[in-house]
Amino acid sequence: MAISYYKGPDTYIIYGAETIYGDGGTPTGTNRIGKVQSVNVSMTNNNQRYQGMGNGRNANGAVLGIFDITATADIQVDEDALKFMQYFVGEVQGAGTVASPYELVELDNYGQTAATHIQSLGMQIGSEGDANDNTWDLKGVQGNTLTLNMNQGEIMTATYDFIVQTMESGTTLTAYTPDITKPFTFQSGAVTINSEAFDCMSFSMTLTNTAQTHRNLGSRLIVQPVTGVRRYDFTLTFKFKFDSTAATLSGTELLAYFFGAATAPLDGAAATAYDMNVSVNEGAVADDRVIDIDLNNCYFESWSQPMPLEGGVFEVTVNGFGLNGEADGADLVPIRWYTIV
Repeated sequence: MAISYYKGPDTYIIYGAETIYGDGGTPTGTNRIGKVQSVNVSMTNNNQRYQGMGNGRNANGAVLGIFDITATADIQVDEDALKFMQYFVGEVQGAGTVASPYELVELDNYGQTAATHIQSLGMQIGSEGDANDNTWDLKGVQGNTLTLNMNQGEIMTATYDFIVQTMESGTTLTAYTPDITKPFTFQSGAVTINSEAFDCMSFSMTLTNTAQTHRNLGSRLIVQPVTGVRRYDFTLTFKFKFDSTAATLSGTELLAYFFGAATAPLDGAAATAYDMNVSVNEGAVADDRVIDIDLNNCYFESWSQPMPLEGGVFEVTVNGFGLNGEADGADLVPIRWYTIV
């Protein structure tokens, strides 16, 4: 008798772009999605019980319903993760240098053609189990929601949320090349709002494609999803203070941005938009890496400021949204990164 248990340290996740939706692509051992901390695949048969009056209290049987698959992954962000984020945003362009940084460029529709579509993927989750290995091959994978999380002094993390058409299980692993590069940390860099430095403790941003799914009659599986509206939402936390330093935005000044006026909510006028940049860097010498997150036309939606007797300086949480990434010629770019040489 042989028994094999499957566990995280012996599991990899790889991907390959599809040429036809649902064909599974060709996942390769060097196509990594980041430093994976956890992954979850949820499948539902949506079986339909049937029963009629006079047939007793118990259901008489069941028939198959539509087949649903979703998947999520939590990762630590490194270069592999940044490149993978194109499957939520659009495409990657650039050379990764100061003069020509890698840029994630917004594209509008799902599809299989690079540079014009947010491509669909095949993904393989492979687990080594002594002589009895296990693979899950996910097909028709489409990136729906991406969340970036940064807390001061901690490793940058991200959560991926996918829509999946179907999957197959197997036993043959793909040769995997582990990644040993270090992830990014939120300890050196700057946050600017309207070109003024802002002292921020944590920042998170969620991009959602608001994907719409449907099925053709005759199949339990979805067809190619369709993009809905694109939304960027963010959350900032910071210590509330007054600061009159030039070119610095303090909490009291941000409150005026939130109000739309100096000391009280503005009445009867359009909201004012602001530009925001979050820069994470390792330094300013050769081989140091830099990430810039740029949201244009940002609005502040909610302000939460607990004021306890104990606990030190007041900590504020502000939620808001941006309309788009930063304009670069005809492109809109929410994320760019490069290595200093």
